[in-house]
Amino acid sequence: MKKENKNSTNTASLREKAEEQLKKKHSVNGKSLTVHNSISTSNGLIEGSKGSEIEMIRLVHELEVYHIELEMQNEELKIASEKAQTATEKYTAIYDFAYTGYFTLDTKGNICELNHSGALMLGKERSKLVKGNFKQFVTMDTRSEFDDFFKKVFETTTKQNCDVRLIVKGNPSIFAHLEAIISGEDEKCLVTVVDITKRKQAEGILELKAHEYKLFSELVLVSDQQMIELKKEINHLLIKLGEKEKYF
Repeated sequence: MKKENKNSTNTASLREKAEEQLKKKHSVNGKSLTVHNSISTSNGLIEGSKGSEIEMIRLVHELEVYHIELEMQNEELKIASEKAQTATEKYTAIYDFAYTGYFTLDTKGNICELNHSGALMLGKERSKLVKGNFKQFVTMDTRSEFDDFFKKVFETTTKQNCDVRLIVKGNPSIFAHLEAIISGEDEKCLVTVVDITKRKQAEGILELKAHEYKLFSELVLVSDQQMIELKKEINHLLIKLGEKEKYF
C-alpha cells in the first residue's frame, strides 16, 4: 500500500512539473494561454467553445503534458544510467587492479571469473585461465590442504581458509593464503588469493636463525662441560706433583 501511495505521489509530482514546463514553453513561444486557462474544472466546459472543440483542446493539452512527462522520465533514466555506468566502471577498476587476486570457482574448481591480479599471480592471460581448473596450479605437497579446504567451502556456509603453494610458469614459487565462501549462487564460490611469499620467506629465515641459535647454545654447553673436565684433570695432576689445586 505504501509503495502504491509513493508511486501515485511521484506520478502526481511528475505531472505537476510537466504542466509547469508546458506553461513556460507556451510563454516562451508567445502562445496565448487564454483558451487553455479557461478550462472549467466545475462543469467541464470552456467558455465560448463547443463540446467538440473543448474535447480537442483537452486532448491536445493532455498529449503535450504526456510528451513532456516522457521527456522528463527519459532524462531521469539517462542520468540514472550514467550513474550506474560510472559505479560499474569504478567497481570494475577496483576489482581488476586490487592487490588481492579474486576468483569465482564452480563446484569442480573450474575458474569462472578472475581479476587482473589473479591472472598475474598465475602468470597467464585471463582468457587462457577461464574454464581451467584452479587445482592444477596448486603444488602436489599442498594439494591435500587445498582439497580439504575446497570441500569445506561447499559443505558449510562459513568462510574457509588455507595456505598453499602455487605453480607459476612451471615453478612452485608462490606461497598463497586462500579464503573462500559460497557466493549468491550455491554452485559457485568466491575465492580471494593473497601472495604471502615474503611473509613465508621471513618466517623461514627466523626459523633458521632460531635453529642456528639452538645449535650454538648446545655447542657452548658442550664446550663448558669439556672445560670443567679439563680443569679437573689439571688439578689431579697438580696434586700428584704435590702442588696445590689451581682450579676450583
